[in-house]
Amino acid sequence: MMVLSSVLPYTPRLPHWTGPLVAHSDNIIVRELRNEDLWPVASLLRATFAAESNPASGIAIVAEHLMGLSKRRSANLILVAVAADGEVVGSVECFTSTFLASQLGDEYPDRIRLLMRPYLASLAVRADTRRCGVASSLVCAVEDRVMVGPPPHILTLEVEEGDEPAIALYRKLGYSFIRREEGRRLEGDILFGRSIQVSRLRYEKKLVEE
Repeated sequence: MMVLSSVLPYTPRLPHWTGPLVAHSDNIIVRELRNEDLWPVASLLRATFAAESNPASGIAIVAEHLMGLSKRRSANLILVAVAADGEVVGSVECFTSTFLASQLGDEYPDRIRLLMRPYLASLAVRADTRRCGVASSLVCAVEDRVMVGPPPHILTLEVEEGDEPAIALYRKLGYSFIRREEGRRLEGDILFGRSIQVSRLRYEKKLVEE
């Protein structure tokens, strides 16, 4: 397999903040992922995207998320939303050009890798804190980071057709529909899961006029 970094330009990782990111909700702080957040975030991702998995699959899914987060955090931007009591109530990941151009990025589909631009993924909010501004705070924090990072200052994301709450959120935040794509995704974990047909809707937002 050809290594993408050998044919595409290197783009620096989005810069670190020196302090916490203050979110758009009075009771929520958005900051970068820490070691102590790995388990809560992995569990949140399982609860959000694989809530109906059986116990055996659930354990495997959490383990997969733990390994993936640990592997990607050095190159990608991973943010968490923390409530006043210190509990993680949301998370989001932004794939960077650095990651997509690396050998680690080879595991991801060409539709994501070849964009070579920030890609927002895995937006998750704890069920009891939804509709409280947590998701908007996470997305806006990613946008703030992308705007001060290297170009292109365009944030791309995909949402499955039929996920009306997510579609409404992104439209409200100013994302424009680009196209619809057919594809497949794994439902469950790599041992017990199955491949299912899905329709993905791609949205983009230009954050800075180049």
